Amino acid sequence: MRLPTASSATWPATGSRSATARAKALVGAAFLADFRGDYRDAAILGGRALPLARGARDAWLTAFALAILGDFASFEQRDYPRAAELYEEAMTLAREAGDGWLIAYALAEAGELARLRYDPDRAASLATEGLSLARAIGDRWLEAFLL
Repeated sequence: MRLPTASSATWPATGSRSATARAKALVGAAFLADFRGDYRDAAILGGRALPLARGARDAWLTAFALAILGDFASFEQRDYPRAAELYEEAMTLAREAGDGWLIAYALAEAGELARLRYDPDRAASLATEGLSLARAIGDRWLEAFLL
């Protein structure tokens, strides 16, 4: 099975697919790229999804796209201040969306950034909150990710 990449995930701006559906597909493809460590592809896909998600006023999709873009800023560009901005907005919107998994995921990514920035107290605080949420929703993968 071939995973989607930035070059294969293109759709016309108009047509039967709604902006929200395109944003969901792009965020899903971005997450797969992010998960396999292809932060450049993830950023391209997430960058395409972000304006669609914002335009649809979808807090969940916007938060997920921001978290993925934060990974690019953090792990690929080493632009920690920019990554912190992206993760902060992602956490805020994830809380607004009320999705425990997404909140925990955003907390995990922000916690990893805090670790990279040599801020162990913040890293521990974010990881602890995320771990509590992951356990509450029964997500073993996310729980392991936070440990």
